[in-house]
Amino acid sequence: MEADSKSAGLSANDKQLAVVFVCFCISGFAALIYELSWQRLLLRVLGSTLPAVTLVLCVFMSGLALGSFVAGRFVSRVGKPLLTYGFLELLVGVFGMLSLWLFDNHPASVVSFYDSATTHLFGLHNLDSFEPFNILFWCRAFYASALLLLPTAAMGATFPFVSNFLEQTSSQRQNQGAAYLVNLFGAALGTVCAGFFLMPNFGLTTTVVIASVLSCLVFVLLFSRCRSLEQSDFSAESKSSREPLNDSQQEPVPAVAPIVVAVLANGAVGMILEVVWSRLFSLLVGSSTYSVASVFAVSIIGLALGTFIFQGLANRIRSPKLWLAVLCCVIACCLYLDLWLIQLMPWLFNVNHQLLAKSSSFIGYLLERIGVISLVVLPASLFCGGIFPISLDSMSQPAWQSNRLGRLYAFSSLGSVLGAACAGFLFVPLLGRMFASGMESTICLTIGIELCVAIFLILGSSKKLYVIAPIVLLALLIYRPAWNKALISSGIPFLSLPTKASTTKAIFDRVLSDSANNKLLFYREGLNTTVTVNANIPQNIVYLKNDGKVEAALPFDLHRTADSSDLTTHFMLGRLPVSMNSAPQKNVFVVGLGSGATCGGALDDSSVKKLKIAEIEPTIFEIQHYFEPVNGEPMRPEWLESGRVLPFCGDARMSLNFSNDKYDVIISQPAEPWISGSSDLYTTEFWRIARAKLNEHGCFCQWIQLYAIDPEFLAVLLRTFQNVFPNTYVYHYPHAGEIILLGTIEPLDEAKKNSNPNLLLTPEALQNNCAALGQKYSDFRLNTDDNLLTEYALPPKLYLSESLIEENLTAISSVK
Repeated sequence: MEADSKSAGLSANDKQLAVVFVCFCISGFAALIYELSWQRLLLRVLGSTLPAVTLVLCVFMSGLALGSFVAGRFVSRVGKPLLTYGFLELLVGVFGMLSLWLFDNHPASVVSFYDSATTHLFGLHNLDSFEPFNILFWCRAFYASALLLLPTAAMGATFPFVSNFLEQTSSQRQNQGAAYLVNLFGAALGTVCAGFFLMPNFGLTTTVVIASVLSCLVFVLLFSRCRSLEQSDFSAESKSSREPLNDSQQEPVPAVAPIVVAVLANGAVGMILEVVWSRLFSLLVGSSTYSVASVFAVSIIGLALGTFIFQGLANRIRSPKLWLAVLCCVIACCLYLDLWLIQLMPWLFNVNHQLLAKSSSFIGYLLERIGVISLVVLPASLFCGGIFPISLDSMSQPAWQSNRLGRLYAFSSLGSVLGAACAGFLFVPLLGRMFASGMESTICLTIGIELCVAIFLILGSSKKLYVIAPIVLLALLIYRPAWNKALISSGIPFLSLPTKASTTKAIFDRVLSDSANNKLLFYREGLNTTVTVNANIPQNIVYLKNDGKVEAALPFDLHRTADSSDLTTHFMLGRLPVSMNSAPQKNVFVVGLGSGATCGGALDDSSVKKLKIAEIEPTIFEIQHYFEPVNGEPMRPEWLESGRVLPFCGDARMSLNFSNDKYDVIISQPAEPWISGSSDLYTTEFWRIARAKLNEHGCFCQWIQLYAIDPEFLAVLLRTFQNVFPNTYVYHYPHAGEIILLGTIEPLDEAKKNSNPNLLLTPEALQNNCAALGQKYSDFRLNTDDNLLTEYALPPKLYLSESLIEENLTAISSVK
């Protein structure tokens, strides 16, 4: 009977622990949804630049570290740690709901009120641009940081309170390690669900609401069961079951400093690698949200798997510092092998794509990409995941027995802050100017960090002779591959599956060779994108690429044939709206400099007295000489000095919104609408901002591609544009792979409307066609900031076919 009673008691304890673990898993799940969603919201407050992304990431991780550290100072004084944990989750859930209002850019929002106050306080009334690191940026950054620190600190504080509760249990080491594991597992699941399911299918608002409901659910579960959980009998009987190790089994108590250094460095390395992998695979597979989500998901899944594997081994390890040193060396080896493997990435993508040439499943296509990404990202992440559980189990000093989980988590989060800040602000952009590749140099630096930590750990152990191993590995960095920049920026992975099926080794050999058919003129990993300039001399073409995607193809010589040139589209994108506007002296705003041909086309009209250029990537200004004189030389020194041309580097949407000027013409030529960041320039909200900045007789001009998009989503963009600009005229120039949309405040007069023979659709015809397409497609919505249609719906169309130009032209000009 006594045995049965004891068994029943243990079963109750197990059930109670299970409730805590389920709640902690849900917390991790919701936390990653918050991170991805708040990043999206805050980029509309701070601009879609890498400094803004890095700042949001640093603030998020700083809040986690701060909350874990502060809560750890007084957690022992709290009588009901689980109830406190529940209230912290409730606080996060409530803030999640409020965040949709607090970070809204609507004119009547809190952000707008804050802008008015800071503008008055700092006398910013004449400042009409939103550039990275100017005072407007820092004012909004302070606002975002102050608000975001509250919920993230609450998230970080949950670790000490859960750790404090688990200290009441038998096998507290295993339970604390298991708690960290289930939280990390929930985070991995949250990343996958948010990036691949929730946001694409339900939109941003619903995704945030779901995360908030989950946080409140944790509070309800803990509050309803708090009495039984807090007062459960993890009593003397349970505590007595924690038998101490005998003298022959006990380990020497490790010094705290080396373990803390390992955890701190591991947090920094993990975040540095996340930044590098995101930049690298944006170059290799495109800057779609699926590429970023894939890298993020694989990284966290690797950490979770590593934690799971080494959690089971941690209590068997007799020399934790030596094991941590070995893991650091293994991580360095994985990264060293990645330096060689990255050279094969375009080839691996192509080989795997050939297997899918007849497939129509985007999920299979996506899984194939994730598989190739995993070859590079997963091994290092797996062993990074082993650092934390071994460190947690080794912290057996009396001073660290209380709240080991919370303290180590605080150091890991602090390392993540340092890693994100250094990688985003310093390593990649700065090393990219000092060496051939900033990403390659950052990986080498990360290898050096891991090996230095290994040396430090070994010198603090009794096996000092083993220090030879990391020193030898460090010496191997002298012999490393020089990345073939032409190959990794070739854009081969952007080709459709049918095209890849016919891609042979000869094509790769041609890319690898520095010949007249493929001459790399410029390569730089800039602040936001990787910019390359390539030339095909026999075809008389010079290409501009952003993250491997061709943005412009201009001829070297205007007097020679250049069949693949898109100069006409770029030039007319600048020339058309200027010629259609009746203002005698025109004030023009251009979104994106690109090759400069659009600006050159606009400046060719003498009525343009002032042209303002918003370009997000600073490197674009440095490459304009490659496209002169065919681009009209918009950056002429005399125009810059006279103020006719006003270039600045910053987020165009933010800058236009902050501008005090009114414009006669606004021209928008961002990257394709599926690219993360650029997608925000194809929404109802952005086009309304632009319309509000136009003069009474002003016009807005927008390009949209006809390739890599199907008729349904092309019609969605047309309908969204016409919803903001009822007077929409659609132009298509012969042989062009793009259309030009001209939206005017007032209808064009008959003379102007009939002056251009390339007019494809009038406003009435476009409205009728959109109405007909709306009946044809059951889910025919507008493209908004919330539903992110183009960002999530267009990437699945990219891999099917590239020959959609004629099909799209037929679809939008006549509906059968």
